Amino acid sequence: MTNKKKIIKFIGIFFLGLLLTFIVYVIFVQVQISRGELIKFKGHFYTKDEWVKIFDPNSIIVPEKNTPEDVYSAFRQALLEERYDDALAFFSDYRKNEYKELMKDESRVKEWVKRLPINITKEVKRNNTAIYRYSNANDKEDEFSHPIDFKKNSDGYWMINQI
Repeated sequence: MTNKKKIIKFIGIFFLGLLLTFIVYVIFVQVQISRGELIKFKGHFYTKDEWVKIFDPNSIIVPEKNTPEDVYSAFRQALLEERYDDALAFFSDYRKNEYKELMKDESRVKEWVKRLPINITKEVKRNNTAIYRYSNANDKEDEFSHPIDFKKNSDGYWMINQI
């Protein structure tokens, strides 16, 4: 064989190997996508972890530095001592302004505080959200349990989202 034929044969084998590698890669990616291990979005591939970090920050699990029960106790105590600014610190930023407006009416807040029990009951607690309930023992006409929603922030601290 001449040198020219050897070079052409080498280039042909090289491109055939490259083509087979590409086909195996495409099949591998398709299998990963079908298993849900890769996500294709707008021409980019993401692993599950990358997807969560980029598109769903609420599902990032961070270790908790307090508990919803601790937050509720401290919140209730601040209200009992009429330290309303301290009580507002236990609300998530999303709801803080709304509750700040409500706390301007001190007589209404005092009536509300009387209804808050010492203990709350856990209903659901997952990753960064929790729902607790309390019953109003001081008002016999109020027979419903009331929800308290908690959210854990990115630093791992539970905050009251809604009460």
